[in-house]
Amino acid sequence: MNCVIYARVSTDEQANDKCSIPTQISKCKAAIKEKGYSLLETFQDEGRSGSDPKRPGLVNMVDYCQTKKVDKVFVLDTDRFARDENIHFGVKAILWKHGTKVEAVNQPMLDDSVEGKFLDSILAAVNAFYPKLTGRKTQMSMDEKVKLGWWPGPAASGYKNIKNKKVESGFEKNIIAEDNLVAPFITKMFNLYATGGYTIYTLSQKLYEEGLRNKNGRVVKASEIHHRLRNVFYTGRMLYKGVVRPAKHKPLINIKTFEKCQRILDDHNNFADRKRKHKFVLSGCIICDICGRVYTAEKQGEIAYYHCPSKNHSNRHQNIRTAELEKFIEKLFKAITLSSDLVIRIRERAEYKLSDIHNNIDGQKRLLCLRKQQLEERRRTLEIRYLDNKVNDDTYTRQSTEISEDIKKIDETLVKINDHREDNIKIFERLVELSHDLYTVYKNASPDQRKYYVKLFWDEIRVKDRKIKKAVPTKMFRTLLNSKSVKFDEMPFSGSFRKNCDWLPGSDSNGRPYPYTDLLIT
Repeated sequence: MNCVIYARVSTDEQANDKCSIPTQISKCKAAIKEKGYSLLETFQDEGRSGSDPKRPGLVNMVDYCQTKKVDKVFVLDTDRFARDENIHFGVKAILWKHGTKVEAVNQPMLDDSVEGKFLDSILAAVNAFYPKLTGRKTQMSMDEKVKLGWWPGPAASGYKNIKNKKVESGFEKNIIAEDNLVAPFITKMFNLYATGGYTIYTLSQKLYEEGLRNKNGRVVKASEIHHRLRNVFYTGRMLYKGVVRPAKHKPLINIKTFEKCQRILDDHNNFADRKRKHKFVLSGCIICDICGRVYTAEKQGEIAYYHCPSKNHSNRHQNIRTAELEKFIEKLFKAITLSSDLVIRIRERAEYKLSDIHNNIDGQKRLLCLRKQQLEERRRTLEIRYLDNKVNDDTYTRQSTEISEDIKKIDETLVKINDHREDNIKIFERLVELSHDLYTVYKNASPDQRKYYVKLFWDEIRVKDRKIKKAVPTKMFRTLLNSKSVKFDEMPFSGSFRKNCDWLPGSDSNGRPYPYTDLLIT
């Protein structure tokens, strides 16, 4: 009979020889030898909770049993296997499907009989009960500490955890104090951002120049700067269970400055730094009419221009200044007129589309916020265990880093989702405006918005001798022209617009509408 061994210890059990991993493995090996079984492999998890379903050793053991012929998994006790009923029975069910059973050396009564299965259920519940009870006691301790005005976990950047020399025990033994090395940078960060003259990215660079570094000696990430600017902890308060409460630690910034920073963050659309985006509106849209290559955009001093990168033909008189070319593009939009029926349909479809997109976004945000709440709860439990000396430094650092990284990823995703939501609102608002006066709206739009409008109406714009030779509309625009929902006046550039465009019908050969037409055509 082929067997494997699984052993696990949580950090506070590692000092206990009776439950150490070598002891567990040794006893399991003795039982396997006594029964005359064959040992194939040993799996272990050190410093991992029995309530964690993603333990590497456990996951590898289950994978191994699914690919190899394994008859039994030996553990010392069932609480080494799991301290959660769902994990206990869930993993057992997976193993059972592949012909593998779990055998506990110290619990031989857990067999396949009715009584054995009943006892297994009881022990699984008991194994899960103790960590939950401990967690509740820990949570109560955290709540009491918060009531006294002290943060119950690791300090935020700019502060540090210290021992309170005024007391020898109790909830005020471990407190938060100012970190004299980092705190001045935090204060400067808020004061600089409150001026409105910095984006998150330029602020990050400025603080780096001033001497602020991350733990690797590099510039602090923009996401981390954003997180700190949002952290009410620096005002001498703390956010605990969704409620801002008074705290006893020293504030690094006043509430007025903090709130001003929040308004600026909101205005900047959650640190979406538009200034760092490419400002060449027509990049990717301009084609050389001589060789067919895409124009590149460059800036020399104060002069910006588009030009063909090809060396197979002369570029004499082919370079065209951005301002001059963009004037030609404005004339293209000036020649477009939308019918009144289409204007009405745009409004209706934009409203419907926006509502649908926002419903999807709100659902994503709810799921992410729930996951973040679970991670924060897990971090609070870890922090209390660390402060009570139940977790060593290495384990705390590793697990805390993992949780923080997961929370950061969620925060960044939420920022992107909010970004996407705001961009959608702006796009649809502009579309409604476009339905009234394309030329004026395009002319007054930001570079990012103008770039979107160009790509919405034009697949490519061919240029030769510093003039537009041919403008190729998108399939959506062609469809609108064919449906007579849009009127396009002839443009004063070389060649006929209509002769230079191979018009396509409103749908493809399979009857499917072209992209974008779901918004503009019903």
